[in-house]
Amino acid sequence: MNPKTILVLGGYGGTGTWLCRLLARHTDTRVIVAGRRLGRAAALAGELERECATETASPEGGSTASRFAARHADAADPALLAAAFQGVSLVIAASTTAQHAAATAAAALDVGADYLDLHFQDTALRQLEAMDARVRAAGRTCITQGGFHPGLPAALIRLAAARMGGRCRAAAVSMVMTQRVERAESLEELVDVIADFSSQVYRDGEWRKAAFDMKDVRRVDFGPGFGRRDCFPLFLEELRPLPPQLGLERVGVHVAGFNCFVDWVVTPLAYALYRVKRGLGRRTMARLMTWGINTFPPPRQGVVMVVEAWAAGAAQPADAPAWRLVLDDPVDAYHFTAAPVAACVLQWLDGALPGPGVRLMAHTVNPERLLKDLREMGVRVEEGDARGQGSGRPATGAPRDGPVWRPGMLFLRIRTSGTGARSWRRRP
Repeated sequence: MNPKTILVLGGYGGTGTWLCRLLARHTDTRVIVAGRRLGRAAALAGELERECATETASPEGGSTASRFAARHADAADPALLAAAFQGVSLVIAASTTAQHAAATAAAALDVGADYLDLHFQDTALRQLEAMDARVRAAGRTCITQGGFHPGLPAALIRLAAARMGGRCRAAAVSMVMTQRVERAESLEELVDVIADFSSQVYRDGEWRKAAFDMKDVRRVDFGPGFGRRDCFPLFLEELRPLPPQLGLERVGVHVAGFNCFVDWVVTPLAYALYRVKRGLGRRTMARLMTWGINTFPPPRQGVVMVVEAWAAGAAQPADAPAWRLVLDDPVDAYHFTAAPVAACVLQWLDGALPGPGVRLMAHTVNPERLLKDLREMGVRVEEGDARGQGSGRPATGAPRDGPVWRPGMLFLRIRTSGTGARSWRRRP
């Protein structure tokens, strides 16, 4: 049987490069590195070829014996996509092109390929949901919001429910990350998200607007290098189906800020500029954020994600969790974004994913196998019980016992309290 061919759009970017490397190491597929800069794509394809001690890849992908090739592709150019996708079994969009998600997926369908993207924007999800009937009619699989946030939280909460045998009634996912940024343009979409920030948590039987003072801010110990950090609510669309599916009474995702400069200066400034006109100062804010992240890094690089689950009757989050999982990627955030996607591809290759249609990655993958494959890809995985056994960290992220005023709260207070001078002040 001939190996399948996977094309990674934006394959020479930070996440794309790691994804291509993981596919090279953990599969026998042909990998095509694609993007607007053919020279960079060809350079990576050649590097992968040499690492695997096979024939040298050519930019045209002409050698049938070669596992790696490079192709010119631009998500904004349907003709280039149509040419680049020829002979491809799976298209993975690892580029910052969420606005072209529907066009990229349509081009994949036209050549009989499945589609998987790493777009975190809900706008991309809505584009693809509108194509669901077409995707099903073509008998293809279209997976969106791959990566680690979104991508992992809902999958790991599903794992918690399975581990606890249906006793799980509350779950919280907390994360902290730091990563040196090579190109400021890679943060432009993040600026958009921050400037339009809003969040929800599920409690008391409904999705509620997050409170950024007492109830919904958690302090979590992420271990050496990160320490104890305040984590603020972050809503992900993949969370929405979980309460009715799993019988949860409370669920939320929480994320720590970057550093004082990014949280106190860049974030509120981006918000203020976007209130004048959406997109105003986008590039400048991305450059400022890049400078702040690279200039004031914490003692260590990487990502730590903590998943905690409580059984029925527990006073979450005051009581220690019944189950706790820590994922620690010491490499970098790009690797931690690529690894879940590569793990999803492994299940796709085995035919283990659900049938045709548009799906979120977190609700598509088998969580047990996902965790196993993440371990094999270099992510440290530790499980503990209510006493934190196996983690070496405190068993739970404690709730805040009073109003919170930490870096980043200036922006959050403005965003959630309305307008006027009172919105700028800490409430008693």
